[in-house]
Amino acid sequence: VLQAPVSDRESLDLSPSTWKNLELAKRMIAEGKGGQLMPLETQEDGAPITANRFHSFAAKGGDDDHFSSDLTDEELWGLLRHMSGVPTLVLQSGEDEYIPHATVDADLLASRLSGAMGSSASHITVEGGSHALTGHTDEATDTISAFILRHKKD
Repeated sequence: VLQAPVSDRESLDLSPSTWKNLELAKRMIAEGKGGQLMPLETQEDGAPITANRFHSFAAKGGDDDHFSSDLTDEELWGLLRHMSGVPTLVLQSGEDEYIPHATVDADLLASRLSGAMGSSASHITVEGGSHALTGHTDEATDTISAFILRHKKD
């Protein structure tokens, strides 16, 4: 079960400092300093992070860029095809606060992700659900339980 898959890159786009920090990370990597911590003031939440790690989820095509809506179907297939044949439920949150809803259709993204995983994958969007599914845990639990029971091996 992939519960609330979101793009770190698209979520970070909600912050005005993202592009400046990404350029700094690229410079540090080019200078051979990718393993060093970025300056603390570049992180809005104050969490230490290396330039390599920031780049991996903030750059298009970065190592952790798996769930972005602007990836082509071919790119998604390349990233997710290893899950083909594995029963997978993409459980999307309809009101996920980490999805820029002005530009990303959460249900369409869930459909594209499950499509890239092949016929063994399915998707369901929990309408009104936040990233943590606050207030929708019963619905999510029922959905996940039904999925597991459907795919349980006797």
